[in-house]
Parts: sequence; structure tokens; C-alpha cells
Amino acid sequence: MLNLIKNHKELFILCFSCMLFSGLGQTFFISQYIPFIREDLGLTRSEVSLYYSAATFIASFNLPFLGMMLDRFSIVKYFIFTTALLSAGLIILAFGNSVLWLCLGFYLFRGFGQVPLSLLSVTITSKYFGKHRGKFLTISGLGKPLGEGIIPVIAIVLISSIGWRYSFLVFTGLMILILYPIALRIIPKIPTTPLYSENEKAYVKKEESEEVWNWMKVTRKKWPLFIMLTNALIPFILTGLFFQQDAIATYKNWDLAIMSYSFAAFSIVHILGNLYWGPLIDRVGAINILPIVMLPLIMGLVGLLFIPNEIMAYIYMGLNGLSVGSNALSKNALWAEIYGTKSLGSIKGMDTNIIVIGTSAAPIIYGYLLDNGLSTQELLWALIGLSLIGLINYLLIFFKFRT
Repeated sequence: MLNLIKNHKELFILCFSCMLFSGLGQTFFISQYIPFIREDLGLTRSEVSLYYSAATFIASFNLPFLGMMLDRFSIVKYFIFTTALLSAGLIILAFGNSVLWLCLGFYLFRGFGQVPLSLLSVTITSKYFGKHRGKFLTISGLGKPLGEGIIPVIAIVLISSIGWRYSFLVFTGLMILILYPIALRIIPKIPTTPLYSENEKAYVKKEESEEVWNWMKVTRKKWPLFIMLTNALIPFILTGLFFQQDAIATYKNWDLAIMSYSFAAFSIVHILGNLYWGPLIDRVGAINILPIVMLPLIMGLVGLLFIPNEIMAYIYMGLNGLSVGSNALSKNALWAEIYGTKSLGSIKGMDTNIIVIGTSAAPIIYGYLLDNGLSTQELLWALIGLSLIGLINYLLIFFKFRT
């Protein structure tokens, strides 16, 4: 992997930086602000969850267009378009003082921060790195778990020192001062043809690898839609839990700060796990990883139910990091393995569309259930059941496509 970095250091810097700054559109980032937003605007848990979920749901329909943009238009224009709107969202959240501004800020934050930068990174990697796809996804993808570990801590420090509103402006400034010069210098140098041949173990369906994918084809073929729905389960489960982390802290009688600090465990295990998953995917294929991606999540949820000690917060988040890392790498490589790379941006945009619809629904569903009598313990049991369904689904996909 070090040779890949050495040989393609500029692409590594670009993809790593995009993954790092994609954290500015993620729930683990905004969850640090939810208690302050609720207090400042006088909102209930259900109300702020509703606005966040609705904005995320609406924003999810941007993604097929953004995926198509990656396949058909200039990457520079794509980058400037998406990051400018993300910056606008952060500025609106900083200065907005009404529900209307909050909803607009949430929409821009989620629609142009949650996915577009990571989509840019993984699409570049999946298209150009062929038989080294898994390894380069791993090393460039380390920016994401690094962001998951440091961004919440930076947010806490900034909120305590300059207030939650002004901290949004600091993050906007960091993106403009760091990410923009990197991207605008390196993007014009991106190659136009693959750097490496495909892995011989790839599962590309020859008759489908040249197709231009759209929703009609996805729904007609059934298996792509089934894969997309299954891919959405881990993000759905964890987005809701991260957003309602104060409910978990209350249930376990833990200080809320413990939940924030436990993201460091999530980040560390995510990074270390990815160093293993990426090369493994190149050796055995992403399809062979699918049966195990749900297992750490299930173990973490069971531990959260039964172990009262605060150390469980770190174990739970570390196990989440294992599932998220293996799931992200395997699903990003899987589409190229099964359906080729010609329309990779489009099909990944549709896949992400489904994921974001799920993550948009999670906060309001969890918030409504918790506000209307469901205990946190009962919620955790339900999520364990949903995780087991995901495990079964991935086994079905494995037996369908493995050779």
C-alpha cells in the first residue's frame, strides 16, 4: 500500500482530503450541535428530528443527478458546485435564527456535504485502480474515520470556546483554506484511462458492464435494488443511534461527553480495520466480505444492552467502526466487481440515494418512538433484529453472485 501512495501521491492526497472533509456533512458532526440547536430554538426532540429527517430525505434526491454529473461533466465543476453549497449550508446554520433557516441549512448540509465529496473519492478510486481498488479505497478512505475521530472533538472545543454558531464558520474556513487548493491543483491531473487492469476475480457481468444505469433498469433487474436496500441498513441503524446519542447516555447513566469521546474509538478501529479489509478485498473479492460485515454491529448492540460499565461505550463504538469500515469498502468495490465501471457514478449515486433516504428517516423514527413510549432498551432489541435481517440479506447476495 505504501507503494501505491508513493506512485500516486497526488491522487491519494485528493481522495484522502475529500474523505476527511466529507465529515462536515455527517450526522456524527451535527449530533454535537443538536442539544444547543434545540435549546436555542426551543425545539423538542421530535421536532428537530423531523426537520433534520425531512431535509435529508429531500436532499437524497440530489444524488442520482450528482452521480450522473461525475460520469458526464467536469470534476472541477462538480467539486466547486457541491462544496460551495455545503459552505452555504454551514453559514446558514451559523446565522439562522428560525426553523425556516434551520431547515434550509440542514438541506444544504446534508445534500452537498454528506455524500458528494466521498462519492468523488470512491468513484475516482473504483474507476482507475482496478486490481488495487481495495487497497487504494482503504488508504484514501482513512480520511473518513480520521474525520470521525477528530471532528467531534474539535467541535466540542470550538463550541465551548467561541459558541456553537461561530464554530460552523471555523469549519467553513478550514475547508476553503485546505481542501480548495488541494482539489483545484490536483483534479486537472486526474487520468482519463484506468491505471491498472481489473482483478481477475472480478464478478463483472459482461452483458451488463456497458449498460447506462437508471432507476428503471435497477428496479427491473431486482438484485441491484435488493443490494441497495441491504446496503442502507447499517447507515440507517447507526445514523439514528448517533443522532439520539443523548438517549443512550441517559439509558446507561453515562455522561453525554462519554458518547462524544467514544467516537475516537470508532475512528481508531475503523482505521485499523480498513488496513486489513482493503487488501483482503483485493485478494478474495468484495462479494466474499459481505457475510461478515453485520457481525461486529450485532455484537456492539448486544453489549450495549447488557454491559453497564462506561468502557462499553468505547467497545460499542469500536465494533461499529469495524462494521462501517468493512461495509463501506465492500459495497464500494462490489458495484465495480458485479456491474463494471462505465456508469459507476450513476449506480453509486442511486445506491447512495437509497442510503440517504434511510438515514433521513432514522432520526425522526427514533425520535418519535422514544417520545411516544418506546424505551431505549426496546429500541436496541428492535435494531438487533434488523441487523440480523441484514446479515441474512448479505448471505443471499453472497450465494447469488459468488463464483
